[in-house]
Amino acid sequence: MPESQTRAFVAVCIPDDVKEAVSGIDLQGLARSIEVQQLHITMNFLGYLNQNRLERAAGTVKGYGHHQFDISVDGGGVFESRGKGVAFVGIRKGAAELLEIHTQLKSLFERAGIPQEDRAFTPHITFARFKGLDRSRMEALGGIINGIKAHSFGSFRCSGLELKRSVLTGSGPVYSALAAAHFTS
Repeated sequence: MPESQTRAFVAVCIPDDVKEAVSGIDLQGLARSIEVQQLHITMNFLGYLNQNRLERAAGTVKGYGHHQFDISVDGGGVFESRGKGVAFVGIRKGAAELLEIHTQLKSLFERAGIPQEDRAFTPHITFARFKGLDRSRMEALGGIINGIKAHSFGSFRCSGLELKRSVLTGSGPVYSALAAAHFTS
């Protein structure tokens, strides 16, 4: 019998007022909104981990230290390929710190024997997913996203991050915290 695997990622949690502001974006039925309680900033996606790697990932997160910093959630965009992708809101203030944390964690996970994705990291909050959009519907979605480019969705103090379990279900993923890092003030 194959060993049990846990789908995991590291995330910065965002406060409810920012989640509510982001979830208020009207996509006019062009994309499927992410459930408000699932909104977060993904720092490192770890994929499916066996129990040993999951324990090493938890130890890495618990032992990670950083100072607190401010994050502002502003503007938006899409990551799209052939009519499918995600809509996101961006991170302005705090983006450099998030990139630094991502890079440090990537190195720590690799040293712990946990393979990492080899793609560029852009701090953001995914708030919707779309697929099967033709050119005119992509243009309509682009117009909505352009309308939020100058909008601020709030700011907050980043005081830590969490290792999350992600269980995929027919009605969407269910997340739960496995370990946390608490940043110093």
